[in-house]
Amino acid sequence: MTRFADYKTFRLAILPAALLSGIQAAHATNGDQMLGVTATQWGMAGAVVAAPQDAGTALTNPAGLATLGIEEVRFDLGFGMLNPPRSVTQNGVNYESESNAYLMPAGGAAFKIDDALYFGMGMGGVSGSGVDFADTAPGAGSQAIVTTKQFYKIAPGFAYKVGERLSLGASLNIDFQSLAMYTPAYQFPQNQVYGYGFSAGA
Repeated sequence: MTRFADYKTFRLAILPAALLSGIQAAHATNGDQMLGVTATQWGMAGAVVAAPQDAGTALTNPAGLATLGIEEVRFDLGFGMLNPPRSVTQNGVNYESESNAYLMPAGGAAFKIDDALYFGMGMGGVSGSGVDFADTAPGAGSQAIVTTKQFYKIAPGFAYKVGERLSLGASLNIDFQSLAMYTPAYQFPQNQVYGYGFSAGA
């Protein structure tokens, strides 16, 4: 009995050490894509398609509108900060970008039409970034590199509760994207385009 107890204690001591020794850095985003569009979605590291928690599900899985337990209406609004540090190394010199923070507004609203039908709308910045390097190479003249990128989405949609364990939904995706680039070699002026798509969920 003593041997078993010692072995059990040994296992309990070794298991955490083995788990900790295998831990490595995990990156859920490359700094360009948002993890979600509301504080709840950020808190769940963006894992909300199968487990919707708020009205922002109109952007990720419109069928989730029917699973929120809404009695009349629900609003989820907020702002997020995308802050990926960026740097570049040229000839052994490290240059830091002077523009790191991007404000991302987001929100969603969901309405209960009846016991089975729900309507919602989500809006949020889903991607965006850029750099602002004042000078990235030795030599005469400005060697600045500046870029900006923004990607916003608006998604009106609906959900229908087929049963207690099944809801279906669809949304229209209205997308807006903007991009500008400036380098010593060329300039790409601010460009703004709209796009449209369709999402279905269950």
